[in-house]
Amino acid sequence: MSKVYIKLSAQEQARLNRICVDKDSEGALDFILGVVATKVDEKKEANS
Repeated sequence: MSKVYIKLSAQEQARLNRICVDKDSEGALDFILGVVATKVDEKKEANS
């Protein structure tokens, strides 16, 4: 599996920080599925 680099907006970084501070597992899953997985899929498609 190749490496994929993604960029998070300032808003996404702030959201991720709040998730970490709050130890919000449900929010973390939503963030991974809604933001990170989407960006990774977009990068993989662009590199194909």
